[in-house]
Amino acid sequence: MGVALTVGVLLVFVTAAWLGLALHRTPGAEQAPADVSGGNATAKPGTGDPSRILVARHWAVVLERLDRRRDQAWRRGRPHDLRQVFTIGSSALYADRAAMRGYLQRGYTVGGARVRFWDVQVQARRAGVVQLDVIDRLEPVSVAGAAGTWTPLPADRPTRHLITLAATRAGWRISQVRAS
Repeated sequence: MGVALTVGVLLVFVTAAWLGLALHRTPGAEQAPADVSGGNATAKPGTGDPSRILVARHWAVVLERLDRRRDQAWRRGRPHDLRQVFTIGSSALYADRAAMRGYLQRGYTVGGARVRFWDVQVQARRAGVVQLDVIDRLEPVSVAGAAGTWTPLPADRPTRHLITLAATRAGWRISQVRAS
């Protein structure tokens, strides 16, 4: 791998390891839907009461929806589409856009950037803001250069993050991601 690809790989892992994520249909809705089954997002069952488990599952599904939108933006090479994932002005938006633009400027196509979420727990909740403690991992990613040859990037490891979601007029968006 060339220096540019190695730097790009590191940039996408640093960015994607603490980003990623899926959109809820209505802002401010903090009630868990009756059925949140399916997808790859899971909430840790633990020994908590059933209502807490349903709420955690609900937010896991929200993260997964945001992650699907982010993945599509990466696959299409459209940094502007990341506004459907992150709040305007957030450092997470700027970091993800910069990583994507770096790949595009070097002539690379990224074959998506899906994140798998485990152990989603609600840390704090107030009107229009939810902070989640999650364990996540970037799924296998490949990039293609001008020749069209796909190269797999190094595998990611599970990492714990605090992800803050904010309700906007367009739905839930990620406003902050911090390692925890």
